[in-house]
Amino acid sequence: MTTILTGNTIPLFRLKMMIHGAEMEASGMRLTRGPSCLSMLKRELGLKGNRAKVVAAAKEILEKQKEAS
Repeated sequence: MTTILTGNTIPLFRLKMMIHGAEMEASGMRLTRGPSCLSMLKRELGLKGNRAKVVAAAKEILEKQKEAS
């Protein structure tokens, strides 16, 4: 199966990968040399709180954006 990312799906995919990255960082993995996925989510979405709250809020935002697309 092949998936092609175009137009509106690119930001959705990026958000999904940042959420997954934040979850992986919780288990000790480092995914970027720059800022962590958690800090990118907080900065870009304007979220505050601990990892669990930020990831939960980001998942809600992702679902809302999927519905709108």
